[in-house]
Amino acid sequence: PKPGLLMSMRQTGGLLERLDAGPVIGDGGFVIALEKRGYVTAGKWTPEAVIEHPEAVRQLHREFVRAGSDVCQTFTFYASEDRIDRAHGAGKHGVYPINKAACEIAKEVAKPAGCLVAGGLSQTNYKHDKNAARVKDQFEKQLHVFKEQEVDLMICEVRGEEFGLSVSLPPFTFSLAVL
Repeated sequence: PKPGLLMSMRQTGGLLERLDAGPVIGDGGFVIALEKRGYVTAGKWTPEAVIEHPEAVRQLHREFVRAGSDVCQTFTFYASEDRIDRAHGAGKHGVYPINKAACEIAKEVAKPAGCLVAGGLSQTNYKHDKNAARVKDQFEKQLHVFKEQEVDLMICEVRGEEFGLSVSLPPFTFSLAVL
């Protein structure tokens, strides 16, 4: 994108350096925006749009960056194994390809504009499953892609019952209870 006033005012450095300098603005609302544009149907979330409509996702990232976003979040909400199979047939693509495509699109837009990329760790079906080992495995599969794609930070969109599970895949090692 062509540098504009907001882009020329954007802070540099990592997340902590940017926070020291002032507010850091993130993007969001992909499902609603893409639904209004006719690319997805809200309900069971639709991360498969990164494969089926990559230009629509890319354009939405561009619009958020032009509006002043400092962080591009990967469009990976609902992209865990147990959820994706139930989300409008997204399972035909698989968790890894969806999360990888989401990272690539976010990086493609964010990096030239001087923005950070946040991977989005999606919730799982732990509320109904109660199998901590299986849930931990699903988190680690998601984190593997974000590590491989070298995202700058993680946003963990998990529910209360998932707190207390420890997840480790260097450099991402944390307890969800801390988040």
